[in-house]
Amino acid sequence: MIGFASCSKTETDFTGDLSINITNSTSNPISDFYINIYDDDSNGTLLITSGVPDAKGNYKVNLLFGTYSVDVGYPGHGYGPPGKVQSQSVQIKGSGKTSNLIFNF
Repeated sequence: MIGFASCSKTETDFTGDLSINITNSTSNPISDFYINIYDDDSNGTLLITSGVPDAKGNYKVNLLFGTYSVDVGYPGHGYGPPGKVQSQSVQIKGSGKTSNLIFNF
């Protein structure tokens, strides 16, 4: 007879939200920059997701618990002009919690 174990945990028990806000030097939102999120456990080489912020400069994504590198940059080849890329590291932990990152260009 083969038995199966049951688990009361759901995928949401192992995820948290990441909220990103991108503004310029006068605190106006930037909506045309690219956002790339990499898994830090892969030495920053495994792209998890990418996107662009909304008109208010906000971007939100749900991620599994872990540590991530977040790159935000100017559109163009790669990220465009040198000096227009910012990177931050973030750790996602705790169900139902939101981690916040602010990028100011």
